[in-house]
Amino acid sequence: MIIYTDGENRIASSGAKHEIADDHPLALMSDARRLCYCYEDNGSFYPYVSTDIIAKLETQADSNIDLALAVAELAETSAADKLEVELAIAELAEVMMNG
Repeated sequence: MIIYTDGENRIASSGAKHEIADDHPLALMSDARRLCYCYEDNGSFYPYVSTDIIAKLETQADSNIDLALAVAELAETSAADKLEVELAIAELAEVMMNG
């Protein structure tokens, strides 16, 4: 099977020509899946992820950390509020029992 790679070594419809065996894992993939991989002259290949996708994943990771911190802070505030409510109920109960 012949595949072509572009300037970034992504599999493309034209470019540098490479011949791989028909039983090579890359040859057995669908065309759509092959476009997601980089092929190297030594016969190895690896998933291709564009730098735009990497940047989005890093931004998402930062957002996830911010979200986790916000949830932890909310949980802490909720626990403190719950304790205050329980103390207020206990105080009210004591006043009602004594009064």
